[in-house]
Amino acid sequence: MAKYDRLLELVFDHCTIEQIKEALRPAIGNKNVKLSADSKEDLVYKNVKQALDSHSLDVERLYEVLREAEENGPQHIFYLRCPSKDVTQLLTPDYARAALLGKNAPLEPILSPKKNGQVISEVRPWGRVKPSDWVMKIYGHETREVATGEIIRESATRILHVLRRKNIDTS
Repeated sequence: MAKYDRLLELVFDHCTIEQIKEALRPAIGNKNVKLSADSKEDLVYKNVKQALDSHSLDVERLYEVLREAEENGPQHIFYLRCPSKDVTQLLTPDYARAALLGKNAPLEPILSPKKNGQVISEVRPWGRVKPSDWVMKIYGHETREVATGEIIRESATRILHVLRRKNIDTS
């Protein structure tokens, strides 16, 4: 399923093997769920993908694992805790989510950054312990031209510096 490609890529990049196995453990015994793999790449792109495709692993569980590991990822995470109860009652996570993403935005995070731009991935409550606190996560992407060090001398007065495009996750 192509819809899980970016999620699997982010899980591979930011989650440890143990975190990935912890997500798979509750689904052990179901069809296509295995903890053993030759490499982290096989664990994510083979085992986790098969578990998702066979509906043995809930995709929400994988989002939770990614959220636990997101401190080390290529995104900005903004945490809001209102100092006043009056403001907290007005500025709920649902209100902020609708204001920032629109009323009809999908519930699952938006994981694909815009080319040369940034996208608000999700606005959600911080957790069950602090339901009035919320977080906003932003992913970004940028293409830059970087010097390769190669120089082409076309004439005595014309020197060309060779550049290449480099994709950078900027968040």
